[in-house]
Amino acid sequence: MNSLDVFNGDADGICALHQLRLHEPRPNARLLSGVKRDIALLEQVTEVSNTALTVQDLFQAFSV
Repeated sequence: MNSLDVFNGDADGICALHQLRLHEPRPNARLLSGVKRDIALLEQVTEVSNTALTVQDLFQAFSV
């Protein structure tokens, strides 16, 4: 199974991922990061079959 870690590149995102991977290591995980408040970051994820996807510290805006 593949692993993909998605997080924003600010201190909160980096620290959240670091703490998680200290507890649950995935040395072969691919990293996808972006700038703070990059709400389109998950749109860059194209292949998710057979992939453990971890999303940390992303801002999501919803229109009502």
